[in-house]
Amino acid sequence: TTALNEVATSANSSRVVKIGEPYVDPDTRNVDDPDISGDGQRIVFSSGHDQQNQSVQVWDGTTGATTTVATGRNGAALGISRDGNAVVFPAAGMQLVRLDGRVPPRQPGVAARSVVAVTVAGANGVPSTARAAVLNVTATNPAASGFVTVYPCDQALPDTSNVNYVAGGTAPNLVLATLGADGRACLYTDAATDLIVDVGGYFGAGGSFTPTAPHRAYDSRDADPAPNLRAGDVVQVTEPGAGSVVMNVTVTNPTATGFISVYPCDEARPETSNVNFVAGQTVPNLVIAKQPTGGAICLYTNAATDLLVDVLGTFRPGAPYVGIAPIRVTDTRQGKPGAPNLAAGTSIPVSLVGYGIPVDAKAAVLNVTATRPADTGFVTAYPCGIAVPGTSNVNYVADQTVPNLVIAPLSTGTTCLYTKAAADLIVDVNGYFPASADYTAMTPVRAFDSRSS
Repeated sequence: TTALNEVATSANSSRVVKIGEPYVDPDTRNVDDPDISGDGQRIVFSSGHDQQNQSVQVWDGTTGATTTVATGRNGAALGISRDGNAVVFPAAGMQLVRLDGRVPPRQPGVAARSVVAVTVAGANGVPSTARAAVLNVTATNPAASGFVTVYPCDQALPDTSNVNYVAGGTAPNLVLATLGADGRACLYTDAATDLIVDVGGYFGAGGSFTPTAPHRAYDSRDADPAPNLRAGDVVQVTEPGAGSVVMNVTVTNPTATGFISVYPCDEARPETSNVNFVAGQTVPNLVIAKQPTGGAICLYTNAATDLLVDVLGTFRPGAPYVGIAPIRVTDTRQGKPGAPNLAAGTSIPVSLVGYGIPVDAKAAVLNVTATRPADTGFVTAYPCGIAVPGTSNVNYVADQTVPNLVIAPLSTGTTCLYTKAAADLIVDVNGYFPASADYTAMTPVRAFDSRSS
């Protein structure tokens, strides 16, 4: 017969209950027939089985002893009981794994086409008067390809996206989120996934940041499936009256590995990147771009692709956010091929003094790229001198290159970056919030995690 190939195991693996061990009941049908289903807590048999005589096998990981238990007889001693056509296991510490030792993926915590409301203002150290917040939103364990849209809970769902993901992946993106009047940010997910939300700072009412209802300012796609931008193309985006523009830039349908650089159109294109991609990938990243007076913001691509630009808000000219022409301040690759130069568990200080950032600046806007990682892991940006917080800014898997915008809290012009796995880090600075800014940087705090809710 075909084995069910599932077990229920305690958290410390000292007791494993194997389901589908050969056992012939009075009508000669084995308990591992394919008409048995289960979720690790309840194992459901077809109605034709004699439930009094179904058995399981219990293995003691300490002694190695194996005991066959007929659930209708001596199973009660192990907390195993019957409920109609089901064999029920104790709830405490049980999870579903396979006989080969692999743990099957857990079901995503947020259903497809659903909305999660996260209270930001009035929680986790954010005052109730905050009207916008810096959120790092991570989608993980998605069941299918899709996207996340972040918007004020008191407004309609816009036709924009903040995070794009594929089945089984992990995708982070920074979001400068406008909050509803009740202080909440809503997150819509197109496909079932888990969502993680970390808060990194906030803006008060009447300040320099002007949030807008998210709107799409540019979309190169048309009915032709081929990308419409060629390698070397530059497109322009203008938001009237703005000194700097907060926008989500998404690459989709690229034909080759490449990058996007975003910069003021009245300046030379810098040797920096905002979005990194490989062929066939859809990758978003938040950008806070300086817009010259009466001018536009340029987006350069070095590979054929399509490009989407969603505007989330603006800083007025002369506001206490200072956008600068992007500058590369750290690159741990140092021109060396091969293995990454940062060991797993390493924190590095990144000093921005000398790159136009004042020593008393509150926070810096950085594009942090993890590249050549040796394993799955993450990067956390935090104020130097404190313990690494339990949050993340960039999530990566082995050999992947992943960028993300980070509004990094500073201490005397320096921020620290921690990488969980061995990797290289590239850091470009795009601007800063001076001491007089109405932006309040925080030690990052986790506000929502559907994996534990």
